[in-house]
Amino acid sequence: MEEKVSLKDSFVGIGQKLGKAIMMPISILPVAGLFLGIAAALSSGAVIKAYSVLDNSFLQGLFKLMNAVGNGVFGALPLIFAVGIAAGLAKAEKGSAGLSAVVGYFVLLTGTGAFMSILGKEAPAGADIRLYGQAMQFGIKTLNMNVFGGVLAGIVTGVVHNKYYKTKLPDVLAFFGGARFVPIVNTVVFMGISLVMVFIWPAVANMISYFGTITEGLGLVGAFIYGLILRSFYVIGLLLINAYFNIENNNSKKEQVQDNLGAQIR
Repeated sequence: MEEKVSLKDSFVGIGQKLGKAIMMPISILPVAGLFLGIAAALSSGAVIKAYSVLDNSFLQGLFKLMNAVGNGVFGALPLIFAVGIAAGLAKAEKGSAGLSAVVGYFVLLTGTGAFMSILGKEAPAGADIRLYGQAMQFGIKTLNMNVFGGVLAGIVTGVVHNKYYKTKLPDVLAFFGGARFVPIVNTVVFMGISLVMVFIWPAVANMISYFGTITEGLGLVGAFIYGLILRSFYVIGLLLINAYFNIENNNSKKEQVQDNLGAQIR
């Protein structure tokens, strides 16, 4: 007789599987952050003035390359998370799962963009689209879901892949069976998800923003709430989520770091 698994144990198990899947895309973040930090620190005008050895075309070219690589990785984070999580959650045929995640993610981007246009929810012409919760991602005007879109694509693709990668079709359609069937299903699934996200994501984004504003204004109490929520992720195996936010925060403050470093040297 099979032992019943409680809802709590099931939830913790799912969280731990997701935590392991997220480890792969997160593992690249420290390297990209290190590249950005070194390039920002050693290409600053004040630093070059203080240490003339850095005033070298080869070194500055190398720092520009490191900066471009770091920015490229952070710019592609949603796609990296989509592929990494899907491959991590897949029981087999992980390469197919990664390809299906790419398909699903781009259907999500293009689908939300198309539905925004159809439903008249696009930002007005000439307006800053960021003020309307929209962004350009990989050249596509869509909702500003950023990394969350990639995580969503990875999780959904992992579930779809594990359900359909063994699907057998009639002989006339046998070529599209098995792992090849997953991207087809994913396309249809994410067309539906993109329609849903057009309606619910703006509310979710506003809620997250409002929560951040509230906790920031609460001082120590807000810090306690933030720490409590962070620790709750640790319990279900998602302890590495904090790494992404720390590195992204450091990246967004790159200019401030350069200014402070230059002031100290002067």
